[in-house]
Amino acid sequence: MCASSSRTWPTCWGWRGYEADTPTRPVGGAARSAQGGPVSVGWAGLLDGVIMLALLEMAALLAWHRRTGRGLAPRALLPNLLAGLCLMLALRGALVGAHAAWLPGLLAAAGLAHMADLRQRWAGLPSPPAAPR
Repeated sequence: MCASSSRTWPTCWGWRGYEADTPTRPVGGAARSAQGGPVSVGWAGLLDGVIMLALLEMAALLAWHRRTGRGLAPRALLPNLLAGLCLMLALRGALVGAHAAWLPGLLAAAGLAHMADLRQRWAGLPSPPAAPR
């Protein structure tokens, strides 16, 4: 049974290979495994696959729209996908210990793309009917 003190919570982790006396996050640095390397080599590879799938999806949707004229227009599609890709790249950077300057830039780009997507969606909405008096 685990103790409830905030000083002892790391000893309660049940992950294989977790060393309770090894710090998992050095001050100002990326997460590290008990062996001292980046925690996320496997997770970064998985995330790379997800990023590639998102890029393939974007290429397929753009090609479909160009070929048939149906589906989402690039103007409607790109801000949403760009926001997601920037978030995934920021996560990947955090997992592999990228320079700290990349993370705020990628998060800011994701926020800007998200705002562009919301503005575009709100611009296409009809205005609500006036309330009866």
